[in-house]
Amino acid sequence: TVDVTCRRGETFVVSGQGHGFQRALLIAALKMVAERGRQDESSGTILLAIEEPELYQHPAQARAFATTLRALAENPDQAVQAVYATHSPLFIEPGRFHQLRRLRRIRTNGGTRTTVVTAERRQVVDALDGIMAEDKARRQIDKACPQQLAEAVFADAVVLVEGETDKAVLDSVAERDGGV
Repeated sequence: TVDVTCRRGETFVVSGQGHGFQRALLIAALKMVAERGRQDESSGTILLAIEEPELYQHPAQARAFATTLRALAENPDQAVQAVYATHSPLFIEPGRFHQLRRLRRIRTNGGTRTTVVTAERRQVVDALDGIMAEDKARRQIDKACPQQLAEAVFADAVVLVEGETDKAVLDSVAERDGGV
């Protein structure tokens, strides 16, 4: 158990508090680490592994948490690696989709195996070679990522379309056929 002493000198057990408070305390501690930096060069690397960091958080607090995790992970002086499993678009930054990893469990005859799927901008453009001009593919990626990256990350397939009318047609067909 972890005890915390507040300014009034009262001590309380963190695990006895609500989940929201526990997450807020974790975020505050990580912000402090991000602001102060690593104190000891010989301390090694810290691995933060967090499942669904958005849980029990107000959206504004979740955004602050995502920003703090990025600040820790991107500062080479911190020696922090942040790994999190999420379904929240608040933790998926469109400009950095190359940092995302999607893990998929695949059933095989001998059981299951896990694959890791990544996507670099170049891979997406190359996959569209012969279907769409490179400059057009880049523009479509730049246009689609800020609005729909979170959905694309969790999708089994992605279709790039010209505009809202084409999207509406595909959405209607999917809805009619029982898809999402």
